[in-house]
Amino acid sequence: MNDFSVCLTTLWTFLSTFQLCCDNNLHQIHSIGAGLRNVGNTCFLNSVLQCLTYTPPLVNYMMTLEHSTTCVESGFCMMRIIQNHIDEVFINAGGAIVPTGVLRELNTIAEHFCFGNQEDAHEFLRYTVNAMQNSCSSAVQLDSDKPETSSIHQIFGGCLRSRVNCLNCNATSDSFEPFLDITLDIEGVSSVSKALERFVTPEELGGENAYRCSNCNNMVTATKCLSVHQESNVLTIALKRFHYDGTKITRKVKYPENLDLRPFMSESEGEPLGYKLYAVLVHQGRKSYVGHYYCYVKASDSKWYHMDDEKVSISDIETVLKQEAYVLFYIKSTDERTGSEGSSSLWGVSMRMHGAAPSSNQHVWKTNNRRELERQESQAAEETALINTPIKSDPTVSQGR
Repeated sequence: MNDFSVCLTTLWTFLSTFQLCCDNNLHQIHSIGAGLRNVGNTCFLNSVLQCLTYTPPLVNYMMTLEHSTTCVESGFCMMRIIQNHIDEVFINAGGAIVPTGVLRELNTIAEHFCFGNQEDAHEFLRYTVNAMQNSCSSAVQLDSDKPETSSIHQIFGGCLRSRVNCLNCNATSDSFEPFLDITLDIEGVSSVSKALERFVTPEELGGENAYRCSNCNNMVTATKCLSVHQESNVLTIALKRFHYDGTKITRKVKYPENLDLRPFMSESEGEPLGYKLYAVLVHQGRKSYVGHYYCYVKASDSKWYHMDDEKVSISDIETVLKQEAYVLFYIKSTDERTGSEGSSSLWGVSMRMHGAAPSSNQHVWKTNNRRELERQESQAAEETALINTPIKSDPTVSQGR
């Protein structure tokens, strides 16, 4: 195969993966999956995994087995771990499992994570998504040095623009930074919309923070303004509920089911840019290192479910919108003008493999009876070992329940 053919093959793989990762209709409908057992302060991990498990474009990509068939990593691979976890959740629908694959690699995901300690759910989410993105660099990419080309960035990633305006000569300078989530300051605000307005409000740079303008070559007063330059397919919003000393902002901050991101874009004029809420992660408690995490997710049957470790129960949007949310998960709407789901839900039942490479159609996202039996036996042994693992005592950490 010549260099041109290799280039075309690589380009085809990238474009087909890009199209699939931006497809927000699930290609297969599932009943609500399994609950996740808490084996000692693991509610932070359970709630994050449940939110990821019900992220349609991520599940679409995992269903094709595209990564596992191209991955050359012989050791730790977060993408394969999450793929196996999603597989287990739906195979064991109606029951409860221990997420052994993730727990086993907790210290690999982040060196400071320790089994038995209550960790911050948003921090764990960030490390997990980053680990998945790093795993993608071992697969076929247009440019493995640029994380923006990875399948994970295509799902979760966008781009922020920082514009500095010199008030002396009126010159502007733009810089751009990719993001996988957005963190909002909620001090003194009553809603996510107000927090987003603050996020894009210009701040003045002066005094000790004066700006050196490259145009007039002076230390000057300037304004700096952030905006969303390229929207993400999945918009993850974390609310800054914790201070550095661990104390928590406990006020409820209103958040909508349908969010229009257009006013906060670099191009703020134009058609609405609608997003639909599909998961909410909640922290219950008054300190960052104590309390309990749980979440609400919207499943493929278009119903909301309360996921509280191994407990899975039906819920509704009215209950979801009343929570003391910590992390919000939105997905770009199929009808961007209204923020609604249009004629098909986010978890549509279409079985078309949009943009999947030809080899993807040869895979079926389920295991045969023999493989499933072997996996269940192995999982049972690992669960027993984890449950029997002594948890390090720490007087500053309470049970995450």
